[in-house]
Amino acid sequence: MLQLAPRPSLGLDFKQLDDQAAAVIAQCTAKGPLDDLTVSEIRHHYVRSRAPLLEPLVPVHSIEAVDAQIDGRRIPITIFWPLGANLTTPQRALIFFHGGGWVLGDLNTYEPLCRRLANELGRAILFVDYRLAPENPFPAAPDDSLAATLWILDNARYLGLDPKDIAIGGDSAGGNLALVTALTLRDLGRGRQLSSQLLIYPCLDLEASAPSHHRLADGYLLTRSLYLWYIRQYLPVEGLYRHWRASPARAINLRHLPPSVIVTAGFDPLSDEGADFAQRLSDYENTCVHLHYPSLIHGFAVMTGAIQAANGALGEITSAFRDLTQPNRQPAILTIQ
Repeated sequence: MLQLAPRPSLGLDFKQLDDQAAAVIAQCTAKGPLDDLTVSEIRHHYVRSRAPLLEPLVPVHSIEAVDAQIDGRRIPITIFWPLGANLTTPQRALIFFHGGGWVLGDLNTYEPLCRRLANELGRAILFVDYRLAPENPFPAAPDDSLAATLWILDNARYLGLDPKDIAIGGDSAGGNLALVTALTLRDLGRGRQLSSQLLIYPCLDLEASAPSHHRLADGYLLTRSLYLWYIRQYLPVEGLYRHWRASPARAINLRHLPPSVIVTAGFDPLSDEGADFAQRLSDYENTCVHLHYPSLIHGFAVMTGAIQAANGALGEITSAFRDLTQPNRQPAILTIQ
């Protein structure tokens, strides 16, 4: 019988919203209906509004661009080698998929986070530039994510990676893609090739029916209308959200997944589904550490230049992930206040 810590209460105290997070909400909130803007305009607004929130670029050992050539298509991958890395020996790695609702997000916005993750985790970070919707709707993104991951695993030694310690992760939509990839690899009999998993406020069920989706429908940056707009771009066919490759929380079997850190935020519509999924992972006898940040908002991992609490949270997240694969770790659900 697994011994679990009590599940954290995710009850919401609206006075608990971090002041700097509230300022970011006011600064970044788009004006006017999204349907009046082109996708290009929304992407431009996203990049422009996120730029002041990014932390300064920290030095890393080096950055390398490689292309995975797979079935006649090219998937760009950027490798961030951590400071102090001895590249004459194989390096531990984290394959990382970015957020942005499967529609937004790019290397410019995520470079500060990738550099910091590389140094704090002591891992090479492999940033995968998967195809975006609506130009490339589902299943293009999970197809690219799986193809890139298989290519990395198959070419680990050529890339200078330790094939025994390759983790997978992502934030928001990227967390969705990381989990879908981990589930698929398990079903292909290759799940043991992933050492661990980092899911930062992941999108897990695109029906978007969990109570937090309604409790936090407006006013906290990721509004319900914005989230549903993302889903329409990504899933143009009605009912596709029922497929587990779109909504990995709907996978029936959750056994034999990598040890996981799952992160949720108190003022994030995705918080309930993240907490529920952390519990389910533990119920299926997977090692799972759940970190919950009651005062923070969706997207905080790339806002560390503007939200001090997010900066501290990211340090705690990397520390928990470093500790995740220590021998004799027991499955647990933890709450960080």
